[in-house]
Amino acid sequence: MSENKNSKSIIRATSTVASLTLVSRFFGFIRDLIIARLFGASIFADSFFVAFKIPNLLRSFVAEGALSAAFVPIFAGELKNGKERAQEVVSLVLGFLSIITLSLTVAGIIFAENILILIAPGLMREESASLCISLTQIMMPYIICVSMVAMLNGALNSVNIFGVAALAQVAMNIVLIAGAILAGYFQEQNGVYILAWSVIAGGIVQVIIQIPALTKAGFKFIPKFNLFSAVIKSLVILMLPAILGATVYQITQFLNTLLATLLVTGSVSWLFYADRVTQLPIGIFSIAL
Repeated sequence: MSENKNSKSIIRATSTVASLTLVSRFFGFIRDLIIARLFGASIFADSFFVAFKIPNLLRSFVAEGALSAAFVPIFAGELKNGKERAQEVVSLVLGFLSIITLSLTVAGIIFAENILILIAPGLMREESASLCISLTQIMMPYIICVSMVAMLNGALNSVNIFGVAALAQVAMNIVLIAGAILAGYFQEQNGVYILAWSVIAGGIVQVIIQIPALTKAGFKFIPKFNLFSAVIKSLVILMLPAILGATVYQITQFLNTLLATLLVTGSVSWLFYADRVTQLPIGIFSIAL
């Protein structure tokens, strides 16, 4: 009877997340259509996608898989001992993430040119170098937002509140669609900057949407800074294997981007649009489950 109840619970939760993910992917598809319509496979699109890829590469290490794999068991374990203990975990991890992601953001802004020479040497030509560097510097803070979203989503899932992260992604896509529509009223040079700033706006909206659900669950969005606490030590130890696992995939993504920038203009964009199609079933089914 218990197993049957758990199975139904998993199916219900998966259905919720998958349905919202489907909505998110639909808006993401509309977003990509508008971006493709505005910039096509041009140097502006290539620069935007490469710049956006850098915080997304970093988030795979700091957030999503690695963080969730480490945070959820720690949080769930402390939750059994009461909400005060669980709140302590939330606050400490928020503080840890704030320090790590802020440090990565500052480093990314300062060393944007060096990072791009390494990851996208083909774009560091005279006509596109300054554009790509500027877009990277604008979008680096996105890693702060997306890391917070991943952590909060792990906490909400642990207390059986599902789908909020997918809903936040819907909001992110709507903000990007609005940014892309606004960008259409400007020349490509200025429009791509508007699109970059809309990424940051969307990231902030993602975090804000999570907070009411967190409050409803009985927790507060209050960071606490103590990098040497037992919770953070356990978190780092658990994150290491997941980070090593993510490294293999990210090396592939790194090489794909590097090689694409050495090809004709538009190659990065073509790969991005194709990847969006292949990620659709993975996002709707595998990640939801």
